Amino acid sequence: QPTHVDELANRHHDEKMLMEAIRQELSERPLGDDEELIVVEQ
Repeated sequence: QPTHVDELANRHHDEKMLMEAIRQELSERPLGDDEELIVVEQ
């Protein structure tokens, strides 16, 4: 079973991937003035 450290590393990796995906999306389609980026923790 994964150790606590492994778990943290995995979560960190997932968050990095998520931020990367968000950045990618924003670079393709920036938010409008009336839009707000809301990241929901799963």
